[in-house]
Amino acid sequence: MKLYLVRHGETLWNREHILQGQLDSPLTQKGTGGAEKIREALSGIEFTKVYTSHQIRSMVTADIILEGRKDISYTVEPYIAEMSYGHWQGKTMEEICESPESEAQYMNYFRHPEKFVPVEGGERFEDVIKRAELFIDRLRKEHESDDVILAVSHGVFIKALFVMIRKLNISEFWEKPFITNCSISIFDIKDDSIEILSEVETSHLGEHQVTTAETDYIKKKE
Repeated sequence: MKLYLVRHGETLWNREHILQGQLDSPLTQKGTGGAEKIREALSGIEFTKVYTSHQIRSMVTADIILEGRKDISYTVEPYIAEMSYGHWQGKTMEEICESPESEAQYMNYFRHPEKFVPVEGGERFEDVIKRAELFIDRLRKEHESDDVILAVSHGVFIKALFVMIRKLNISEFWEKPFITNCSISIFDIKDDSIEILSEVETSHLGEHQVTTAETDYIKKKE
């Protein structure tokens, strides 16, 4: 089976450098435009099933991609939600790093993910990787080998899937490439293997390409 996995369109909080996690903010004009470009890029593909996380930015992106397809709607799948950051969610990087302890963990999040300890209500990287495993298990159980699946998800979840497939250590979690907004990755899923056919493709976006700033705070500290 083939899985087309896309990241949602750019949001207001993406642009304002606010950590979203499992909270939400609306898509920007560039975000809706990017979703429209995905729709154009995938217009010739007939999808057996479409999944989206329960988060609004993912569902809105899926609505735009599916516009004009009267014979299919999406199914909400909690496994493919974004990583939860507990009370960090809704804060800027500067706000998160106001205390030395919190700054140390934020720096671990990007520089030493194997040492990252989430705040209360947050997830570990291992938790997100486990959700990626459960999602793939579900696809294998519920779909046929010739099915074509579209899933609209989030940056850390998509990264976790790549880490799972490549059997990387948590310390290698942030190895390039970065999962940009409205990128498309394609996988061939078999009973005992997963092949990466395309990784974080963005050539369809044109002027709607997003340069993310989620690591700007880290760059300032280096």
